[in-house]
Amino acid sequence: MEQAILAIVTKNCQLLVFRDVNYSQLAAEELARLALKLRVPVEICSENIVDTEVLDKLVRRISSPSDQQQRQILLLCGVYLEEQISVATRYMLAIGFDVYLIRDLIVPRIAENAHIHDQRLSQAGAVTTTMRQIWYEWFVTETDQASREILLNYRSI
Repeated sequence: MEQAILAIVTKNCQLLVFRDVNYSQLAAEELARLALKLRVPVEICSENIVDTEVLDKLVRRISSPSDQQQRQILLLCGVYLEEQISVATRYMLAIGFDVYLIRDLIVPRIAENAHIHDQRLSQAGAVTTTMRQIWYEWFVTETDQASREILLNYRSI
């Protein structure tokens, strides 16, 4: 299926979720549970300050693009757009990931400034998407019937 090459499929995805212990984001946590059920690698980062040292450690825990023959998609969501998400996105783009921002699962600290950060990350090469679009692409490209059932029963979309 040629379209599957262009789609976000579970076999070439990894999920990186940024958490804040003082902010509960149930939708991102649900996505992480769904991803794990589908055997999509998930990494959760709870660091308040995401710098090069933290990002280097994260990259060592996930498959880097150079480890793979096919393109590697890194899905990002969580908190906060201006801080953890922005720094991680630019870093991961620089080392070769295709970065997709699940925008409806990303929390900005200051909502009225979110468009500035969205534009900057888009210009850097990140692709903005939604949880619904991720779900749909996973569902239509999934060949494993058990995984399709898991996706079909996912109720948070």
